[in-house]
Amino acid sequence: MNLYFHSWGPEIAHYIDCGFENFSDFGKKHDAINKILGEELATAKLDILEHSDDLLILIQD
Repeated sequence: MNLYFHSWGPEIAHYIDCGFENFSDFGKKHDAINKILGEELATAKLDILEHSDDLLILIQD
């Protein structure tokens, strides 16, 4: 399985691009990986001091 991270721009995401036998296999591996990544990201120090939804509001208007 090939797992790699992308953390450029406004997103922190992970992508998996191969290593699955079928959709059921993908679902099992997806759940396992998301649990691990969720725990890592929940405790990651991201140095975010404040957050604003100004961009979202601007786009909706």
